[in-house]
Amino acid sequence: MEHDNDQPGISSRWVALGGGVLAIAIIGGGWVALTGNGSSTKTSAPTTTVTVAPGSSSPGAGTSTGTASSASTPAARTGCGFPAAWDATPASSAPQVTWQQVGGLSAPTSPQLGPGKVSGPDGAIRQCYQHSPTGAVMAAANIAIGASDPLAGNEVVEKQFTPGPGKQQVLDQQGEEGTATIAGFQVEACEPAKCLISIAVSGGGNYGAATVPLVWSGGDWMVDGTVTGISAGQPLSSLAGYVPFSPGLAS
Repeated sequence: MEHDNDQPGISSRWVALGGGVLAIAIIGGGWVALTGNGSSTKTSAPTTTVTVAPGSSSPGAGTSTGTASSASTPAARTGCGFPAAWDATPASSAPQVTWQQVGGLSAPTSPQLGPGKVSGPDGAIRQCYQHSPTGAVMAAANIAIGASDPLAGNEVVEKQFTPGPGKQQVLDQQGEEGTATIAGFQVEACEPAKCLISIAVSGGGNYGAATVPLVWSGGDWMVDGTVTGISAGQPLSSLAGYVPFSPGLAS
């Protein structure tokens, strides 16, 4: 796989790759904590953790070990005009998307998956996604890119994180431009109320992964702002297990 090391990457507010070490500045707490020594340690909060049902053939099918945040049906909670599509399983290959420039980065967009609303400086505020596991993938990728934008990053966090101490922690952090670019995704677990999406990144010839906790709130996918704590990243030796997803791939 060819790496474009000259392209600006996701800011250190999200991920920064250098010397083989991935640093993630916002994900941790009850959802996922990843060590930086090549191993992975996951801790669970009983009321928020999503677990994939044993024996399920679909990465997007899951059950919750805690209390769901909403009792409404997927169809009733579909926002932004997208049709209900919860039965759709995550793609085993990259969805067909168009990559748009957001500052110095490229962000994926699809008329079927989202974002359905783009605003703000550099078009960095990218909202409204299909209520499906693949819609969650699109949200995770776009919010990470938008939060990296030097002009609109804080506004992205304000609008696309749910309230909570984790949201304030991110706003208090100083984001610095990094060198990592999106390279792939993995749906770790997903149900109508919440999803864990792992975004693989590449930079400087290295790979790493950041797990983004999403919740379905107000008719859209948002980052769970109740998540607190700073975790280190998970270095990856390869993209094995990830669906390749980057601007360099043919749609």
